[in-house]
Parts: sequence; C-alpha cells; structure tokens
Amino acid sequence: MLQSQPLLSHVFRFIETNYHNSISLREVAEAVSRSPAYLTDLVRRETGKTVLCWIVERRMVEARRLLLETDHSVEQIAEAVGYLDRRHFGRQFLRFHNTTPQTWRKSHRSKNIPRWERVPQKANSSEFINQEPTTTTVTFAEAQRLQTCIQEIAAIFNKNTLADEVLMLKSENGSVAKIDNGSIQITLVSTCELC
Repeated sequence: MLQSQPLLSHVFRFIETNYHNSISLREVAEAVSRSPAYLTDLVRRETGKTVLCWIVERRMVEARRLLLETDHSVEQIAEAVGYLDRRHFGRQFLRFHNTTPQTWRKSHRSKNIPRWERVPQKANSSEFINQEPTTTTVTFAEAQRLQTCIQEIAAIFNKNTLADEVLMLKSENGSVAKIDNGSIQITLVSTCELC
C-alpha cells in the first residue's frame, strides 16, 4: 500500500520521526503539503484509521517497549513518547490496552518475555541457531504472537540495530526469530499437542 501511495509513506515517515513530540494532525498535514481534512480522508480511506490513531498507536508501541525494557517511571515514559500530561497518557494507554501502564508492566515482565541478543554479523547464524539456547525461552504461543507483531518489532529494532549486528531469538521449541540487515525472518517449529 505504501509503495502505491507515496503520500502515505511520507505521512508514516513523519509520524515515525516525530511521534515522541507533541504533534498534531495539522503538523502532519503541513509536513506533506495537504490540508488536514484531505489527509484525514485519505488516510482513513486507505488504512481504516485516522492520522491521530496512527500517532497514538506508534506512541503505544514505544511505551510498551519502554515499560518492558526500562525501569523508567510512567511519567518519564509518558514524556518520552510525546505526552506532556501523565494522566492523558494513562487514559490513552487504558483505552488501547484495557489496563494501566503499571499493571501492564507487571503482567508482561516475566521470565517468558523474549530477550534479544546482539550477535556480531561475522558470526555464523546457522551455528548460533543450532546451539543450545543461552537466552530466555518462549512458548510456541508466544512465538506465534511474535510473528503477528513483526512490524512492531521491525520499527523498534531496525532503528537500534548496528550495521554489523544480527538480532536473534530462540524459543524453547526451536522456533527462531532473526533480524538481519533490516529484514525479519521467523521460523516456527511446532511441537505442541494442539497442532
């Protein structure tokens, strides 16, 4: 869709670059040289969501990452993702996740949360995959959820990955997720009784 609509690509690039600031529909529209009304109609027609919804969703992706990976306070996270008012951030988070940021953090921080490792690019990836896992493992269901979050993972990790690194995750059943040179490859191995 983004390839056939360069304007949408520009909109999403602007959101990605500026979501951590207090940006508005008007600012996004100005950045792409369109009126707010035109942009609202185009984005809703093409994606089913409004520009403001996309801004909030991007902020929530980063908020979840910060809740999991840091010990920053909710106030610090709210500010880091573009909210000047912690209460407004809390209401938005509750609307998207049906829980508060603190409760979400507690329920998602466990030993089953995947941990990513940075591996030098020169390392043989197939050798790493065949080694015994040295990272925290995940269940097959969690690996499936990971697969459905590929875009979210790419947005988070591609901007934080150095050119000479590969990010890899291995689950307890042998499923592997790998981010290498901006692409994501997930191999799921099903060993559960439900399959």
